[in-house]
Amino acid sequence: MKPEVKNITNVLIVFAVFLIAACSNTAKFPVSQVAPEAEIKAKTRVDQDNNKVLIINAKNLESPGNVDPGSTEYVVWIETDDQGLRNIGKLESKDDHTAVFKVETPYEYSEIIITAESRANVSQPSGPEIARVEIPEYMVAPIPDAPPPGDFETDTTMFESPGIQNPTMYESPGIQNPNDTLLIR
Repeated sequence: MKPEVKNITNVLIVFAVFLIAACSNTAKFPVSQVAPEAEIKAKTRVDQDNNKVLIINAKNLESPGNVDPGSTEYVVWIETDDQGLRNIGKLESKDDHTAVFKVETPYEYSEIIITAESRANVSQPSGPEIARVEIPEYMVAPIPDAPPPGDFETDTTMFESPGIQNPTMYESPGIQNPNDTLLIR
């Protein structure tokens, strides 16, 4: 493989990994046996401080007392890699059948679980499990250390390749903005 192609390939791979880690990802909870009408989605992303941002939206979710007598709250749990099962808060009702939740957490987690509980500050689930979804690692992976922002038209150090004397500009046919160019040496 030519050095220019190898350098471009490496840059594109790093860029793709960064985009995957930096972008939001959505996981849809499977249909619940306890609350089959509920449509629950979790959106995850990693912020600039490598905290995991979790947003849950639930539609058609009955009140906790209708699902389990004595329950007053829907509690959100995460299964962490090193801290075990953690209570990270409760779903907040927006109206009769819609609930939302948002939290930032430093924990790496592999599952999100929602239970109906008699109170929100429980340390272990005791009520019925409403929904559970596994979260792929790429959805909560830390953002890789990125190089400091630079001017890609003048900062050519990451494209250094011995034997190529004259840098040329390459414009992809898919580039809409003429200022979006990739410098290849």
